[in-house]
Amino acid sequence: MVTDVTEASSVPALLTNLIIGNLLPSAAHIWITSRPAAVSRIPLQYIDRVSEIEGFTDSQKEEFFRRAINDKNQAKAVITYLKNSKGLYDLCQIPFICSISASILEKQTYVPDKTCEPVALTPLFNDLLILLQMERRNVKMVDELGDLAFKQLVKGNTVFYEEDLRECNIDVQVAAMYAKVNIPIFREDIGLHQKKMYYFGHTTIQEFFAAMRFLQSVGSQDENRADERKTKIERTLWFFGDATQLKSAVDMTLRSKTGHMDLFLRFLLGIAQNFNQMFSEAGFTSSTALPEMLEYIKKKVMENPSSPRTLNLLNCLRELKDYSLETDGMRFLETGIPPDAKYPPAHWSDLASLLVASKSGSTDMFGLEVENRGDKELLRMLPVIKASQRVMLSYHNLTEKSCECLASALTSKVSNLKALDLSFNTLKDTGVQLLATGLAKPHCRLERLNLSGCRVKQDGFAALAKALKSNPSHLRKLDLSGNEPGESGVFHLIDGLKVVKCELQILKAFKLQAGPGAVPGSGSVAGRQPQTPERAGHQS
Repeated sequence: MVTDVTEASSVPALLTNLIIGNLLPSAAHIWITSRPAAVSRIPLQYIDRVSEIEGFTDSQKEEFFRRAINDKNQAKAVITYLKNSKGLYDLCQIPFICSISASILEKQTYVPDKTCEPVALTPLFNDLLILLQMERRNVKMVDELGDLAFKQLVKGNTVFYEEDLRECNIDVQVAAMYAKVNIPIFREDIGLHQKKMYYFGHTTIQEFFAAMRFLQSVGSQDENRADERKTKIERTLWFFGDATQLKSAVDMTLRSKTGHMDLFLRFLLGIAQNFNQMFSEAGFTSSTALPEMLEYIKKKVMENPSSPRTLNLLNCLRELKDYSLETDGMRFLETGIPPDAKYPPAHWSDLASLLVASKSGSTDMFGLEVENRGDKELLRMLPVIKASQRVMLSYHNLTEKSCECLASALTSKVSNLKALDLSFNTLKDTGVQLLATGLAKPHCRLERLNLSGCRVKQDGFAALAKALKSNPSHLRKLDLSGNEPGESGVFHLIDGLKVVKCELQILKAFKLQAGPGAVPGSGSVAGRQPQTPERAGHQS
């Protein structure tokens, strides 16, 4: 525990104690900027507000390219070309990626109305590197920056100092001059106490340079470093003959808890693919390492498809131009039959959910066709449900059998679900109890839930109250009209609403009968402050 501002401590310890409030407890708010993977490690009770910086919208991307590329027809062709690769087009939300894309792609020729092959990210940065190395004096600096990029990326650093440059044998004066000429690539700035600091123009540049350096370093590490006379081609062929080093890069990336090496791996595999293609065209035997790597990555995906790293691994497969796992996932969505029995249906369901969301973004609304309503069809369509923001399942002939899989959808890390309408299905207490297990989990982000007319009684209400206590900060609207909670069920619900952090704003309930058995004080539920649910009375 760190409470004294004069006490020296590590950065992780300082951050942890700042967030918890042990250090500078009088500070009303602390603003932390980070990647989503790192933010997810902060317990929810310490977060008051989350702001997501999304960069360019799709319309702003198009506007950027139209302004950056003078030829209107060429700008239109570039936009069409990029849209053909969703992964790269999504990255264009970063203005820097847009700038690189415009610089490289405006010089290329496109055939109008011809379907293009999906664009990988690595070739774009390869072209950028070629432009950088056109001047001989830049070649040595690019190599040295690669060494700096990799060493600091492994440490999780994006800002460097003069001592870091010297550690990589970089002449500080030369680096300062390079930074003035190549601002998009490398920059110099003045930090605290007038100390000079350096950083890459964007983190993607650092990750690309780090991938290049990783390839060069392992390619030169032959057994016992015995033969220093080997050419670069011979060392690179040795590297691609063995998948061990590539696997180690995958494992290193997956061990990263912040996701700061995700693009590094994608670049590394893309570069490997480019080299493999060049060697094949030059008459060398194709490497066996890349096919082995493909199977290794697929195995990692299917072992834990709901992991935050899975989407990056799928992007790595796209970089290697392998779409077989995506095809299998979408086939499972259509048939409900696992393409490979080695992995359970739940894993294929999570993969299909991720694919639906990544290909088309989160679906606004989902509901089953009238002729296909029921528990069995719901289970088959679970991946689409996870990818949807609103799921409307009113009068869908569902029973408690559907509730367990819906609970899993609520807690899935790949779920986009914000609103769920289950009204007028025979869920009963058993089903609502199963559903409540999902509502109680911190991963659940559901904001609106309709359980009107689901034959819920006191046990179901008790389960919902318990869920509200466990995860009080997300549900905003709850419709429980048309059920029979009894006095005990109402008491349970009121107790659940007393949680300090309860964010429920609208509660549609039931009309309580006046008389000796009426619940005392039930009307006071609407008087709670500051989280005050609006209680709408309904005839049952």
